[in-house]
Amino acid sequence: GITEFYNYPNPTTGNTTFRYYLKSSDNIKLKIYSSSGFLVRTISPSSIYENNYNEIPWNFEGLNPGVYIVNLVSYIDGKENDSKIIKVLFVDD
Repeated sequence: GITEFYNYPNPTTGNTTFRYYLKSSDNIKLKIYSSSGFLVRTISPSSIYENNYNEIPWNFEGLNPGVYIVNLVSYIDGKENDSKIIKVLFVDD
């Protein structure tokens, strides 16, 4: 599963990095939702490292400033194994 999940900087003015520690997983998906609950992006990294920290850099380009909910989901054998949620504040610079 996932033992840590956070992003930095938070709040962000556009660029942020999602960082997580993954014990074991076949696949992960990072789902970014607006504060209204609409899915705005899904990111599936091409490589993940078990028993290690992983990072996903991301840019809020094209999105409005506001609060976003980010859900990190790990999968084993095609089934959801673990899930963590954080809030990210995107502000104008």
